[in-house]
Amino acid sequence: MLVELRQDEPMLNLSLFKVPTLASSLLAALFQGLANFAVLFLVIMYSRPRGLSPIHASLLLVPAT
Repeated sequence: MLVELRQDEPMLNLSLFKVPTLASSLLAALFQGLANFAVLFLVIMYSRPRGLSPIHASLLLVPAT
């Protein structure tokens, strides 16, 4: 991020984050992505102790897509 501030033509214009609507929606998208990966991790890790086969564990994830 600090490197981008010093460039003449940065890849991402960081002044976009000054727009409150854009910054809050990007933050919400970040949290949603983290929650999705957390659920994916938990379903995969705890499917074996619950006696689920890999196919049944993946079928549990189909509605999330």
